[in-house]
Amino acid sequence: MFNPREARSWLEPAIEMTRHSLAVGDSVHVEDLTKALQGLATMYGRQGREGEARELLRESIVLAAEIGNHELLAFGIAWSAGLESRLGALGVSAEKQREIDEAIMMSREEGLDLTLAWLLFISWAIRVGQGKIAEAERNFQEAIEIIKRINSPYLNAIALAARAAFATATNNLDEAKELYLQVIENGKAMNERSGAIRSMSDLAHLLRREGDLEGAEAYYRETIVIWQEQGHRSAIAHQLECFAFIAIARGQHEHAARLLGAATETRKRLDAVSIDPQEVAELAGAMDQLAEAMGEDERDKVIAEGRNISLDDAVMLALNESE
Repeated sequence: MFNPREARSWLEPAIEMTRHSLAVGDSVHVEDLTKALQGLATMYGRQGREGEARELLRESIVLAAEIGNHELLAFGIAWSAGLESRLGALGVSAEKQREIDEAIMMSREEGLDLTLAWLLFISWAIRVGQGKIAEAERNFQEAIEIIKRINSPYLNAIALAARAAFATATNNLDEAKELYLQVIENGKAMNERSGAIRSMSDLAHLLRREGDLEGAEAYYRETIVIWQEQGHRSAIAHQLECFAFIAIARGQHEHAARLLGAATETRKRLDAVSIDPQEVAELAGAMDQLAEAMGEDERDKVIAEGRNISLDDAVMLALNESE
C-alpha cells in the first residue's frame, strides 16, 4: 500500500540534495528533479499543504520550461492551476488564466490527452465561477469527448463528478444529487476514495443549503474522518465550518463559535483562507448570526477559546456534539 509519509521521507531529502548539486554546478538530471518536485507537490496538495505545493510546482514549471519538456510543463501548470482554482475563480490571476490557456494549446498540439482533459475541466470550473457559462460549457464538452475516447473507469468517474458540479452550478439540483450519488457509489466500488469523498462533501453542501441538516450531517461525519486520516487539514477546517453552520441552524451557538475558532486558526496556519464567494458569504453570515445570538464580545471570546483547540480535538468535538 502507498505510504505518503514514507514517500516524503526519501523524496524531501533527495530533492534538497539535488538542489544543492544544481546550485554548485554539479551534473544533475533535471527531468528527474522536475518529476520529484511534482510528485512531492502532489502529496502536499492532497494533504491540504497547498502553499508548499504551489511553491514546488512553480519550481518544477521553471525547470520543465528550461529543458523543453512540454509534458512535464503542462502537467505542472495543470496541478498548479487546480490548486489555485480551489480558492475560487477570484483566486486565479489573469496571468494564471493565460498560462492555463497556453498549456491547453500545448497539450492539444502534443497530444497530451489526459493533461488536456484535466486543464479543460479546470478552465471550466474557473469560468463557471466567473459566470462565463457559454465558455465553460465549450471546455466541459471538449473534456468529456476526450474522456469518452480514452474510456478509462477512473477518468469516467472524474467526468461524472464534473457533470454533477456543472449541474449544481447551473442550478439543476435534482440532477446534481443523482450524479453525486453515482460518483459516490462508483468510487466505493472501485476503492477510489478521493473522488468519492469530494462528491460526498459536495453533496453534503447541497443538502445543507437546501435545509436537509440530517442528510448533510451524515455525509460530513464520514468525510471529516476520511480527511483526518489523509491529513488534509484545510479540508478538515472547511468541514468544521460546515458542522458550525449546522449547529447555528439548530441554535447551538456556543458550540458553533468554538468550531469556527478551530477552523479559523487552522486556515490561518496553513495560509488557506478561502476566497470562494459562496464560502466567504456563508462564513460572514455565520459570524453575524452568532453576534446577534450571543453578542459580539461573547462570540469573540468563545471563538478565541476554539482557536486553542487542537485540530484532532475539534474533530472529536464536532462528532460528539452532533450525535
